[in-house]
Amino acid sequence: MQHYPYTFDEARVRGWISRNIERYQIFGFGLWAVCLRENGEMIGDCGLTMQSINGVIKPEIGYHIRRDHQRKGYAKEAAIAVRDWAFQNTPFNVIYSYMKYTNTPSASAAVSWGCHQVDEFKDEVNEITKVFAITRMEWQKLTACHADPDTDKSAEVLLSNVDKLHTTPLGVERIKQNLKTEADDVVAFCKQKILSGHCKIYRQGKNWYCETEDLKITVNAKSYTIITVHRRRDL
Repeated sequence: MQHYPYTFDEARVRGWISRNIERYQIFGFGLWAVCLRENGEMIGDCGLTMQSINGVIKPEIGYHIRRDHQRKGYAKEAAIAVRDWAFQNTPFNVIYSYMKYTNTPSASAAVSWGCHQVDEFKDEVNEITKVFAITRMEWQKLTACHADPDTDKSAEVLLSNVDKLHTTPLGVERIKQNLKTEADDVVAFCKQKILSGHCKIYRQGKNWYCETEDLKITVNAKSYTIITVHRRRDL
């Protein structure tokens, strides 16, 4: 806890636990345990919490790794998992990480999972606080560049199940509105685009994304539901 402004006695530990329980009750998310794959040993925590950053409440990824397991890449690995979960499961378009200006390891970890410095301000607790962030668009570009090496296999899975593609009545109206079309069979339209041979197909998290020169189609990978279609110039 070198970079904390105070040490944690029993009262502060109990208060910290209570705050994290409350975060889950209010927001549905908070800090997760960081455990070793090989034996399940807990070596720290990492998660998404709402923090006051320069007077504004913002979603922030924080991490604490036990001293004997620091500088082994665990903070980066855990933060990437939280970052991906946050962009896939929350509406936040920017995720932050902030730390005391002397906390070089945490700043380096933030850069390693895609952040860049966006602010620096003076405060009573940290003297000077540095703020790092990554936007949803930056995350999408980053994860597309580091796509699963089995992307071709993922495309094959979707292509071999293209007959399962469907959408909901709301999906039909959403797609028509986005494409500014009155076409009745938007599912057939999407199938044609996906099977055209000019469609880049890749999977990120729970969805497949199918991109042509002018369109981006989003398909739920579990149900094969076409969630939406956008013209790429509108993205």
